[in-house]
Amino acid sequence: MTGDSNKGKIGVFWNMDDCPIPDVCNPHQFKEFVFAALENEGYLGYVSSWAYSGKTSVVENLWVDYNRADIRLSNKVFRGINGMKQDILLFILRNTAPANVLVISKDIAEDRDLMRTLGKLKSIKYNILAMQPEPVKSEALLAIISKLWLWPSQLDADTESSGVMPDSED
Repeated sequence: MTGDSNKGKIGVFWNMDDCPIPDVCNPHQFKEFVFAALENEGYLGYVSSWAYSGKTSVVENLWVDYNRADIRLSNKVFRGINGMKQDILLFILRNTAPANVLVISKDIAEDRDLMRTLGKLKSIKYNILAMQPEPVKSEALLAIISKLWLWPSQLDADTESSGVMPDSED
């Protein structure tokens, strides 16, 4: 992490279909869990969060819970698959570097458009963070990200009580 990024704003962009919220959490608890993981690594800036789902029932049934947790919930069906990328670009327009972009999604490296966007952001001094269910195997993604957390599909008692997500083995 660069010196100024620890105080830079943090945009969290979460694909809920790839990384559903663990059963042991509600949206507010999970947001606090992500905040604790960021804070434990020294990322102390203001956090804005967006979540995306292509399942209309998820968006309709959980919108109030996510809204109360200050997580903007979007339906990918209506906004298209590029909704996350659009929100990332809007975030950087409002937040100059050094700011932090955390993408929570499976197979980030397989989305060429997203990879190109993240690579460009890194080149102009944005700090790129990632959270995904499996360790990163892509050298291209490893070259872009500053920090990787493994997505907690099921939190164990130690992880849940400490508020710290399991880290990657990099």
